[in-house]
Amino acid sequence: MRSALLRDTAARHAAGRFVGWVFEALGAPPPGLPAGRGVDPRGVDDRPVAVVLLLEAEPDAVARTAEDLARVAAAGGPRSLLVLDRPHFAVARRAGIAADHVLSHEAWAKRHPDLPWEDYLAGELRRLRHDFATDVVVTLPAEGSAALDPAALEALLRPARRRTPVGRVWRRMVVRLERRVDRGTV
Repeated sequence: MRSALLRDTAARHAAGRFVGWVFEALGAPPPGLPAGRGVDPRGVDDRPVAVVLLLEAEPDAVARTAEDLARVAAAGGPRSLLVLDRPHFAVARRAGIAADHVLSHEAWAKRHPDLPWEDYLAGELRRLRHDFATDVVVTLPAEGSAALDPAALEALLRPARRRTPVGRVWRRMVVRLERRVDRGTV
């Protein structure tokens, strides 16, 4: 009975909204995100963040990819945000990788049959790029990192260019302004 209830889409949606409400009411960030004001959106150090898009992946592919991304981060490489369209978040988080969710092509078509999914995905990626101050977006095949050589994966995750000193100053000013604006809501 309980497993049938958890499989129900409406129950999962309600549970997700409740958990989000609890974190908002507590004023605490979700697990895996740094807390407090003055935290750079890129993390506690100055390493860049790479957004890794892994769509239609099975749990084994997500686990392998998350382990490979964790290995790259542990070696001093960029941190990764794994974007999935299936509910395999626990697999990614066990490896220490933050995960985000986008609607699958099928789910989007059911909700919005007249709107293109590609526009939705582009908007979500634009939002993530802004939120994590990154230009690095890597799209992996459904097999995940198993389809790539480890050196090729590391090369894909590295930003093509570093921010210039002017770009870093500009980004700091934008972040400070956003924090002042958002101060009343935090």
